[in-house]
Amino acid sequence: MTRNDIKALFPEATKEAIDQLLDINSSDIGKAMNKSQTAQDQLENKIEALNKQVTTLTDQVKTLTDDVTQKDKTIKTLTGEKESAVNDLKAQYEVDMKALTDKHTGELNTLNEQLKAAQDRATVADTLTERVSQLTKDIADRDATIANNTKQYLVRDALRGMHAKNVDVLLPLLKLDQITVKDDNTLEGFEEQMKPIQERDAYLFDTNTGTQRAGSTGSPDVGDGSNPASAVNQAIRQLAGVV
Repeated sequence: MTRNDIKALFPEATKEAIDQLLDINSSDIGKAMNKSQTAQDQLENKIEALNKQVTTLTDQVKTLTDDVTQKDKTIKTLTGEKESAVNDLKAQYEVDMKALTDKHTGELNTLNEQLKAAQDRATVADTLTERVSQLTKDIADRDATIANNTKQYLVRDALRGMHAKNVDVLLPLLKLDQITVKDDNTLEGFEEQMKPIQERDAYLFDTNTGTQRAGSTGSPDVGDGSNPASAVNQAIRQLAGVV
């Protein structure tokens, strides 16, 4: 409001009164501007804090991804070593996975808390949650793959121990989902399936070399099959293309 505006509204107002009104108006405008600036500063501070939280979440997801990638490389290196034993690999894998799982559990809890605090950035939070879920699924899938490979190796080794002429011919005759691997790397449910096959299709086995107990290894380079580690060594050699 200008001096002329006040004069137009209040023709009888004196110069002193007009000056006082202008001073009051200027003071009110200054206070309003200060409040507006304070509110803007607070909003900018909140936005900066949220951006820092998002950066932290993104860095932690990258760390999780790097950890899983490094574990994948470690597993591939271990499985490529010809003389490594499957039970040693499994034991080391379990130790690594326990440490990784413990670490991920803490990190996932932290992520969940930070995601809750960052609800205003819902799109970013949803993306991070999906990434964490995918990483968890990848770990479970890798566990299932290793368990299946171990069973395949042990079954093949057991068939060689029974002097099978061609393991690849016999393998499709077995119901692998009904065979389980026990803690000592022996097979449960294998002999029950093999007995009728031996009786019905004896020509698939080399009877001139004698008969060994089902589930043991008969390969000359891995022992008599009584030690589970021999089956493990044979399995690793199979993976590496040695046998």
